[in-house]
Amino acid sequence: MAVSNSSVRKFRVAGAAVLAAGALGAATLTAAPAQAAPIAVQQIPANGVLSMGLGAWSGYAAAIRVRTANVVGQAYLSAPGGDACNRGAAGKYVRYDYTNVSSGRGGSVTVRPCPGPFSGPLEVKISPGPGQIVGTITIVSPGVWAIPGGATFAL
Repeated sequence: MAVSNSSVRKFRVAGAAVLAAGALGAATLTAAPAQAAPIAVQQIPANGVLSMGLGAWSGYAAAIRVRTANVVGQAYLSAPGGDACNRGAAGKYVRYDYTNVSSGRGGSVTVRPCPGPFSGPLEVKISPGPGQIVGTITIVSPGVWAIPGGATFAL
């Protein structure tokens, strides 16, 4: 059984098309900018009672979010308030005191959970180094009755 030249030519054209598509896909993947990925955080949020005036009380659970940075051992930390921003969390602050269990390096950062004309960042970069990070979450604004929480994650 002989193979015709047209069959071989079709096979070569199809192979070249597959290789070109693969090269284009690889170029697209390598050219894409690095995206910060969320890091899993095990936590018990800080819980507080917010006041929006006499008789207007609201519960608030301050949880943190962590996402990767471009450098190993660094991450971005935030504490988005979500719906609580409409219930008295605007103008409040959340502090995370942390320690790297492996290296002993630690620190403290404060973020605000809600956008607006308030001072302070919505997100901060932390540099505890690679390893397991443990810490406490605290609502630090005046006029808030709160119980601290805790959080741990790995970098």
